[in-house]
Amino acid sequence: MWQKTCFLTSFIGGYMRKYNIPFFKPSITSKEKKACLQVLNSGWLTTGSITLQFEKEFADFVNAKNAFAVSSASAGLHLGLHAANLPPQSRIILPSYTFAASAHAVLQAGYLPIFLDIEKNGFNIDPQQMEDILKKPPVPIRGIMPVHIAGESCDMHSILSIAKKHNLFVIEDAAHAFPAKKNSSFLGTIGDVGVFSFYASKTLTTAEGGMIITNNDKLARRIRIARTHGLEKDAWFRYHHTSYHPYDIIAKGFKYNLPDLLSAIGRVQLSRAWSMHESRKRISSWYRNFFSNSEFFILPKESHDHAWHLFIVRLRLEALRISRDVFMNTMKKKGISSSVHFLPLHMTKYFSRWPAPYPLIHTEQRYKEVLSLPLFCSLRKKQVQYITQTMKTIATVYS
Repeated sequence: MWQKTCFLTSFIGGYMRKYNIPFFKPSITSKEKKACLQVLNSGWLTTGSITLQFEKEFADFVNAKNAFAVSSASAGLHLGLHAANLPPQSRIILPSYTFAASAHAVLQAGYLPIFLDIEKNGFNIDPQQMEDILKKPPVPIRGIMPVHIAGESCDMHSILSIAKKHNLFVIEDAAHAFPAKKNSSFLGTIGDVGVFSFYASKTLTTAEGGMIITNNDKLARRIRIARTHGLEKDAWFRYHHTSYHPYDIIAKGFKYNLPDLLSAIGRVQLSRAWSMHESRKRISSWYRNFFSNSEFFILPKESHDHAWHLFIVRLRLEALRISRDVFMNTMKKKGISSSVHFLPLHMTKYFSRWPAPYPLIHTEQRYKEVLSLPLFCSLRKKQVQYITQTMKTIATVYS
């Protein structure tokens, strides 16, 4: 123990620190910068021809019928639920193990969340609990929101089977999931509606923004109109038509459109999507190799159907004398940033007012033991080696 303590003191002291590694870093090239400059020089900055092209290219990429660029994935989730036009106070099933945006969208649409647990050996919602809650005395459950955590596919086969049996609306929170596939279908295109995030840390970024996908034309029309204040015609149509067309407001709407300036970034990022995905897969394999033969960590499952937005590691806390938070703070002293995905919603002050119908055993356990490691396209192999070796050393000292 004395030797471990002396080693830890010198280890944290600073002389072994090699890098200052951020949690994420967007992959931006001269092409994205050039595309932005072209929009700035065009004189049209808001939603216009560039956004229309981005939507078409994205729809073609994921083999979807309709795609709508929006100001955020949060906006997309709200729009999708709004377009579903479910009865007020309808219950929507979703995992507690997700970001606040998922549940906020449910509330904003006038519905109520029902939080369920995640699978025993994963991070995604447990379909068995869905079945269990739907067998209870009549509850006005009208929808399911599967969330593809870290970019790993939910059990969509089971979820769609349950949804069909009970006539439930399915909205995929695919914020982490681009460009992952399940069999031959892209995640986010399997349910009635799917929503992608283009936040700065995501696998494709427009700085802020997102995309909402649907193959249902009725839903598409509602989304298109509601996205821009319920206007029958958007600004691009009104100002670029050959003659004046007075507009009308035909439905309840919101301000959720994506401007051309950000869509320009998105179009370039989309053209690089597969190469960036290969980089993330390669980095994930480095992590896996460097962590091999370590008894202190549980690694994410190897999968061909994974977007690798996040690389989430579980600490074997029973083998350690420190908590996850202390472990992360020790990493930070060595120049390694990390994060936690996620604080379960039912454990927060606000969302605790909608108590879960079952104990969320796996959700609460996972929260205590997880940390997300740096994962971005420019991360180098020697940096990954430094991260893993540092974590192994901390674990050894505190074992």
